[in-house]
Amino acid sequence: MAGVPRPVASAPGALRALGLALGALSLALAVVPGGPPASAQSAPPSPAGAQPTGGQGSGPDRSSPYGRASSPPMASHAAAPAGSYANPLSGVDFPDPSVVEDGGTYYAFATGNLDNNVSEMSTSDLASWPQSYGALTDALPTVGTWATSSPYERVWAPAVTRWGARWLLFYSAIDTASGARCIGVATSADAAGPYQDTNPAPLVCQPELGDSIDPDPYQATDGRLYLAWASPDADGRPTLWSAEVAQSAGGVVTAGPPMALLHADQAWEQTVENPDMVVVGNRYLLLFSGGAYADASYATGYAVCLGPQGPCEEPADHPLLASSATVAGPGGGSVFADANGQLWLAYAAWTPPAVGYAAGGSRTLRIDPLCVAGGNPDVLGPTTTPQPLTPLCPPTDGTGYRLAAADGGVFTFGDAAFDGSMGGQPLNAPIVGMAVDEATGGYWLVAADGGVFAFGDAAFDGSMGGERLDQPVVGMAASPDGGGYWLVAADGGVFAFGDAAFDGSMGGQLLDAPIVGMAPDRWTGGYWLVAADGGVFAFDAPFFGSTGGRALRAPVVSVLTAGGGLGYWLVGAGGAVYPFGAAPALGSLAGVALAAPVVGGAPDGFGDGYWLVAADGGVFAFGSAPFGGSAADLSLAAPVVALLPP
Repeated sequence: MAGVPRPVASAPGALRALGLALGALSLALAVVPGGPPASAQSAPPSPAGAQPTGGQGSGPDRSSPYGRASSPPMASHAAAPAGSYANPLSGVDFPDPSVVEDGGTYYAFATGNLDNNVSEMSTSDLASWPQSYGALTDALPTVGTWATSSPYERVWAPAVTRWGARWLLFYSAIDTASGARCIGVATSADAAGPYQDTNPAPLVCQPELGDSIDPDPYQATDGRLYLAWASPDADGRPTLWSAEVAQSAGGVVTAGPPMALLHADQAWEQTVENPDMVVVGNRYLLLFSGGAYADASYATGYAVCLGPQGPCEEPADHPLLASSATVAGPGGGSVFADANGQLWLAYAAWTPPAVGYAAGGSRTLRIDPLCVAGGNPDVLGPTTTPQPLTPLCPPTDGTGYRLAAADGGVFTFGDAAFDGSMGGQPLNAPIVGMAVDEATGGYWLVAADGGVFAFGDAAFDGSMGGERLDQPVVGMAASPDGGGYWLVAADGGVFAFGDAAFDGSMGGQLLDAPIVGMAPDRWTGGYWLVAADGGVFAFDAPFFGSTGGRALRAPVVSVLTAGGGLGYWLVGAGGAVYPFGAAPALGSLAGVALAAPVVGGAPDGFGDGYWLVAADGGVFAFGSAPFGGSAADLSLAAPVVALLPP
C-alpha cells in the first residue's frame, strides 16, 4: 500500500484501565485506537484558555495589564524530590529569563515588574527558587540617564554575561530622545550586581526599524564579543540583528555595522525575537522566539549559522519547543551551562488554562536540558513533572549501542550501559522492540503481547500485557522527553502511555502489508508508522515519501529518524536503505551476501549516520556512526530484534 500523508484515526472507543498484570509487573492500559481516520492537525491544539492571534508577536507594548498596586497572580508550583527539578520553578511572573552560573550560584534575571527594573533571584541547586515577589531583588536599581525612568515603562529582556573581569547586563528601555525602545548596557564586578549604566546614550538604537529589543551577548570562537537583538519592523519584516561589541575608553561600544541574521519568514513565526546565539564546538546555533507571547502560539525555534554574524538558515519549518496540553507559549529563552557543563534552556511559559495576563496568568521561569546531536539542538521538554538535575542527553559521539534479542537478552557495546534484561526469564511472548529513555538513560523492552519491561531509571507507564489484541505488537518508540512511550501493532494500532500523545493510528484500516515499526519525530512530537511494503503513515509529523507501491527485493523492517527531523530512512530486510526528505544517502548492504536478514537499525547521536543490525547480531555502521562491536560471533539463544544507541 502506498504511503498516505498524515492519516489520523480517532479513538472513540479508547480504553483506559488499570490493574492489569504481566508476570510481576503492574500493567496499565492506554489508548486503544479504532474507527475511521480523520484529518490530521499540523500542530498541537491550543491549551484551554489560549486565544488565537494574528500580526506580530511582540507588538508595541508587552507590559502587564496589572496596575501599579498589584503584580500578576502567583502560579502554582510543586516541590520536586531531591536531585530533581519541576517546572514551573517559581510561581512569580518572570518573563524573558537570563540565567548565569558563578561560583556554584545561579542568578536569574527577567523583564522588570512593578517594583524592579530588572527582576533577579538566585539559587544554589537549580531546583529551589524564591516563591514570592517580595523575595525578588532589582539588579538594575537605576536605568541609564538616556532612558525613561517611569515605573510603567518597564525594562525588557535583560541578558547577562561575563566579559573579562566584569559582568555586563544588556537591557532594553525607552530612549527619551527618540521615544523608541533601545538597548543599553550596565556593568558590575559581581554576577549578582547591582549593575550600573554610566553611558550617556544607548548602545543600539534603531527607531526607524520599530525599536531595538531583546539583547543577547555571545562570544565567538575567537573570543570576540557580539550582541544580537530584534527589531519588530525592519522594512515590514521582523528581523534579528548582530553587531560586534568592543571596549573603548568611553565604555562598551559597537564595532562595525549591524548585520541581519534572520527574518520572520515561516507561517508559525509571525515575528522573530529573543535571539540567543549558542556556540557548540565550532557550530553557531541561533535560538529565537516566534508567535504571540500572550497565547499558546508563542514558541522557540532555531537556525544554524555559518559564523557569529551569519548567514543563518532554519533547517526546520516548525518550532523546536512548542506548547503542550500543560504548557503554553514556551519562549523568551536563553541558554546557560550548569556547574558540570550541561546546557539548559531557561524560558518562560504560561500554565493553562491561565494563558495571558488578562486571564490571570503569569509567565513563569522554567528550565529543561538542551542537548545537541548532529549539530542540531534538542530541548528535552517542555516538562511539568519532576526531572533529573543530571539529565542524560542523546550521545553526541555515537560510541555505543545496545542490542535486544527475542528472549529478552540485552547486549551492550561501547559506552552503552547495561541496566538489566529479561534473558533467562519466562516470557508469555517474544520481545519485539526496544526504546531508550533519553532523560535517564534507562530503557524499555516490549513483547509481542504488549508487555513492557522497564530497566534502569526508565519509568514503567503501563502496557498492553494481558489485554486482547487484534494483532501482535511489533515495536515501540519513546516520547521526546522520555516521559512516555508508544506501542504499535501489526494492524497499525497505536497505544500511548505516560506523556506520549496519541496522534492517530491505522487501526481498523485496510492495509496492503502489515505495519513493522515506528519512529518518533522529535521536532513535532508526532510519529511515523512503516509497513512491510514501505508504506509510510505520518501522524503530526511531515510526510516525506515512501516505497509503497514499488517492487522491493525484500520487505521493509524499520524506519529511522534523520537528524533535525527533516527526513527518515527506511530499512529493508536485505540491507537496502531508502532515504527520504533531507536524510542523506550514506550507504547500505544492498547486494551484499548476509548470513542473516537485517531486522532493524538506529540513527547515531549525530543524526548523520546509522547502524543496521541483523538477526544474528551482526552490526553495520554507516556515515558518522562508528562500529563498536557486534554479537555475530556469539552463540545466541534467540535472534536479535532491535538496536538502539544509549
